[in-house]
Amino acid sequence: MTDSSHQKPLDLLVTGGTVVSGHGRQEAALGVRDGKVACVGAPESMPAADEVLDVPGKLVLPGVIDPHVHCRAYSNHIDSLADVARSAAHGGVTTMVVFATGEENETMLNTLDRIREEGEAGSVVDFSLHAW
Repeated sequence: MTDSSHQKPLDLLVTGGTVVSGHGRQEAALGVRDGKVACVGAPESMPAADEVLDVPGKLVLPGVIDPHVHCRAYSNHIDSLADVARSAAHGGVTTMVVFATGEENETMLNTLDRIREEGEAGSVVDFSLHAW
């Protein structure tokens, strides 16, 4: 970054960690503005921030995609999509692709509709469905 004095302040500045991206790992600061990564670089080059989070020794990752998630695979009384989504979010997963498990005598279209509605009502992460 060049002159940071004229930029809108960051919402969050994460410092002291190792930023991991598709380009590798680097000791760097990461700035967030309006819910999106705005900048990555040396801490001294970052604009001012409303909040600073120092995370020495920690990895700083983008949201993780889990492409193969099972919920309610063996019972409709455990592992709701909302429960699985909350657990996923705690582990850094921001998108999950859920296996569409149908109920007895349920058409695939009805299965997909039912699980989509359940996810829209209670998922705290983005989700998609897959079936076989």
